[in-house]
Amino acid sequence: LSDITTALEDNNNSNAELKAAAKIKREYPSTPGSDPDLGYTFSRPYIVNSYAADGPVVIAGNGYNSTNGNAVLYILNPETGAVLKKIDTLSGTCNGLSSVLVIDVNNDGKMDYAYAGDLNGNLWKFDCTDSDISNWDVAYKTTAGSPAPLFQALDATGNFYQWCDSIGN
Repeated sequence: LSDITTALEDNNNSNAELKAAAKIKREYPSTPGSDPDLGYTFSRPYIVNSYAADGPVVIAGNGYNSTNGNAVLYILNPETGAVLKKIDTLSGTCNGLSSVLVIDVNNDGKMDYAYAGDLNGNLWKFDCTDSDISNWDVAYKTTAGSPAPLFQALDATGNFYQWCDSIGN
Protein backbone atom coordinates (compact mmCIF):
# COMPACT_ATOMS: atom_id res chain seq x y z
CA LEU A 1 0.00 0.00 0.00
CA SER A 2 2.78 2.47 0.81
CA ASP A 3 4.36 1.81 -2.63
CA ILE A 4 1.08 2.67 -4.34
CA THR A 5 0.70 5.81 -2.24
CA THR A 6 4.26 6.87 -3.00
CA ALA A 7 3.74 6.25 -6.72
CA LEU A 8 0.62 8.38 -6.71
CA GLU A 9 2.37 11.20 -4.86
CA ASP A 10 5.39 10.99 -7.15
CA ASN A 11 3.14 11.39 -10.17
CA ASN A 12 1.37 14.36 -8.56
CA ASN A 13 -1.89 12.42 -8.55
CA SER A 14 -2.74 12.83 -4.88
CA ASN A 15 -6.11 14.22 -5.94
CA ALA A 16 -6.85 11.34 -8.32
CA GLU A 17 -9.76 10.06 -6.22
CA LEU A 18 -11.34 13.51 -6.04
CA LYS A 19 -10.95 13.94 -9.80
CA ALA A 20 -12.54 10.55 -10.44
CA ALA A 21 -15.40 11.26 -8.02
CA ALA A 22 -16.22 14.46 -9.91
CA LYS A 23 -16.84 12.38 -13.07
CA ILE A 24 -19.35 10.01 -11.45
CA LYS A 25 -22.87 10.93 -12.50
CA ARG A 26 -24.94 8.54 -10.38
CA GLU A 27 -24.46 6.17 -7.49
CA TYR A 28 -26.95 3.52 -6.52
CA PRO A 29 -28.24 3.30 -3.89
CA SER A 30 -27.85 6.87 -2.70
CA THR A 31 -27.89 5.58 0.88
CA PRO A 32 -25.32 2.78 1.28
CA GLY A 33 -26.79 -0.49 2.55
CA SER A 34 -30.39 0.53 1.89
CA ASP A 35 -31.11 -2.07 -0.81
CA PRO A 36 -31.16 -5.67 0.51
CA ASP A 37 -30.93 -7.05 -3.06
CA LEU A 38 -27.61 -5.35 -3.82
CA GLY A 39 -24.44 -7.21 -2.94
CA TYR A 40 -20.79 -6.71 -3.80
CA THR A 41 -20.83 -5.89 -7.48
CA PHE A 42 -17.73 -6.55 -9.53
CA SER A 43 -19.34 -6.62 -12.94
CA ARG A 44 -19.49 -3.76 -15.39
CA PRO A 45 -22.91 -2.13 -15.77
CA TYR A 46 -24.01 -1.47 -19.34
CA ILE A 47 -25.99 1.43 -20.76
CA VAL A 48 -28.01 -0.02 -23.63
CA ASN A 49 -30.80 1.03 -25.93
CA SER A 50 -34.06 -0.75 -25.20
CA TYR A 51 -37.56 -1.17 -26.56
CA ALA A 52 -38.92 0.76 -23.59
CA ALA A 53 -40.38 4.19 -24.31
CA ASP A 54 -38.07 5.53 -21.60
CA GLY A 55 -35.10 4.97 -23.91
CA PRO A 56 -31.73 3.61 -22.80
CA VAL A 57 -31.33 1.72 -19.54
CA VAL A 58 -28.51 0.66 -17.25
CA ILE A 59 -28.40 -3.09 -16.75
CA ALA A 60 -26.31 -4.98 -14.18
CA GLY A 61 -26.26 -7.99 -11.91
CA ASN A 62 -26.77 -7.52 -8.18
CA GLY A 63 -23.41 -9.01 -7.17
CA TYR A 64 -22.60 -11.37 -4.35
CA ASN A 65 -23.47 -11.55 -0.67
CA SER A 66 -26.60 -9.41 -0.70
CA THR A 67 -28.77 -9.40 2.41
CA ASN A 68 -31.57 -11.35 0.72
CA GLY A 69 -29.15 -13.81 -0.95
CA ASN A 70 -30.98 -14.01 -4.30
CA ALA A 71 -29.67 -13.47 -7.84
CA VAL A 72 -31.29 -10.25 -9.14
CA LEU A 73 -31.01 -8.32 -12.42
CA TYR A 74 -31.11 -4.53 -12.07
CA ILE A 75 -32.55 -2.16 -14.68
CA LEU A 76 -31.92 1.51 -13.85
CA ASN A 77 -32.66 4.87 -15.45
CA PRO A 78 -29.29 6.30 -16.59
CA GLU A 79 -30.41 9.90 -16.11
CA THR A 80 -31.93 9.70 -12.64
CA GLY A 81 -30.42 6.51 -11.22
CA ALA A 82 -33.93 5.31 -10.31
CA VAL A 83 -34.70 1.60 -10.33
CA LEU A 84 -36.97 0.85 -13.29
CA LYS A 85 -37.19 -2.85 -12.47
CA LYS A 86 -35.49 -5.57 -10.51
CA ILE A 87 -35.92 -9.10 -11.85
CA ASP A 88 -35.50 -11.54 -8.98
CA THR A 89 -34.70 -15.09 -10.05
CA LEU A 90 -35.84 -16.30 -6.60
CA SER A 91 -32.69 -18.44 -6.63
CA GLY A 92 -31.36 -17.75 -3.19
CA THR A 93 -29.25 -19.24 -0.42
CA CYS A 94 -25.99 -17.34 -0.65
CA ASN A 95 -26.41 -16.47 -4.32
CA GLY A 96 -25.81 -13.46 -6.56
CA LEU A 97 -25.87 -12.48 -10.22
CA SER A 98 -22.55 -11.84 -11.95
CA SER A 99 -21.66 -10.03 -15.16
CA VAL A 100 -24.44 -9.54 -17.68
CA LEU A 101 -24.15 -10.19 -21.42
CA VAL A 102 -26.60 -8.16 -23.52
CA ILE A 103 -27.73 -9.52 -26.90
CA ASP A 104 -29.37 -7.77 -29.86
CA VAL A 105 -30.66 -10.68 -31.96
CA ASN A 106 -32.24 -8.69 -34.80
CA ASN A 107 -29.49 -6.07 -35.16
CA ASP A 108 -31.78 -3.07 -34.56
CA GLY A 109 -29.49 -1.51 -31.95
CA LYS A 110 -31.74 -2.46 -29.02
CA MET A 111 -31.27 -5.03 -26.29
CA ASP A 112 -33.43 -8.11 -26.80
CA TYR A 113 -32.09 -10.48 -24.16
CA ALA A 114 -29.68 -10.43 -21.27
CA TYR A 115 -27.79 -13.45 -19.93
CA ALA A 116 -26.02 -13.80 -16.59
CA GLY A 117 -24.70 -16.54 -14.37
CA ASP A 118 -25.10 -16.95 -10.64
CA LEU A 119 -23.09 -18.56 -7.85
CA ASN A 120 -25.24 -21.69 -7.88
CA GLY A 121 -24.22 -22.67 -11.41
CA ASN A 122 -27.33 -21.31 -13.12
CA LEU A 123 -27.27 -19.45 -16.41
CA TRP A 124 -30.27 -17.11 -16.63
CA LYS A 125 -31.89 -15.64 -19.73
CA PHE A 126 -33.90 -12.45 -19.33
CA ASP A 127 -36.45 -11.38 -21.96
CA CYS A 128 -36.31 -7.61 -22.52
CA THR A 129 -38.20 -7.43 -25.82
CA ASP A 130 -41.40 -5.78 -24.59
CA SER A 131 -41.89 -2.01 -24.85
CA ASP A 132 -43.17 -2.06 -21.26
CA ILE A 133 -40.34 -2.68 -18.76
CA SER A 134 -42.81 -4.11 -16.25
CA ASN A 135 -43.19 -7.09 -18.64
CA TRP A 136 -39.45 -7.83 -18.72
CA ASP A 137 -38.80 -11.08 -16.87
CA VAL A 138 -36.84 -14.30 -16.65
CA ALA A 139 -37.33 -15.95 -20.05
CA TYR A 140 -38.10 -19.44 -18.77
CA LYS A 141 -40.57 -20.58 -16.11
CA THR A 142 -41.37 -23.86 -14.43
CA THR A 143 -44.83 -25.35 -14.94
CA ALA A 144 -45.75 -23.71 -11.64
CA GLY A 145 -44.70 -20.29 -12.99
CA SER A 146 -41.46 -19.89 -11.01
CA PRO A 147 -38.30 -18.59 -12.71
CA ALA A 148 -36.22 -21.35 -14.32
CA PRO A 149 -32.62 -21.07 -15.54
CA LEU A 150 -31.63 -21.67 -19.14
CA PHE A 151 -28.91 -24.01 -17.87
CA GLN A 152 -27.97 -25.46 -14.48
CA ALA A 153 -24.58 -26.98 -13.67
CA LEU A 154 -25.05 -30.11 -11.57
CA ASP A 155 -22.61 -32.47 -9.91
CA ALA A 156 -22.45 -36.23 -10.57
CA THR A 157 -25.30 -36.86 -8.10
CA GLY A 158 -27.63 -34.33 -9.74
CA ASN A 159 -27.24 -31.63 -7.08
CA PHE A 160 -26.25 -28.06 -7.84
CA TYR A 161 -23.03 -26.75 -6.40
CA GLN A 162 -23.22 -23.96 -3.82
CA TRP A 163 -19.92 -22.14 -3.56
CA CYS A 164 -20.85 -20.84 -0.10
CA ASP A 165 -20.67 -24.41 1.16
CA SER A 166 -17.09 -24.62 -0.04
CA ILE A 167 -16.00 -21.63 2.06
CA GLY A 168 -17.88 -22.53 5.19
CA ASN A 169 -20.80 -20.07 5.02
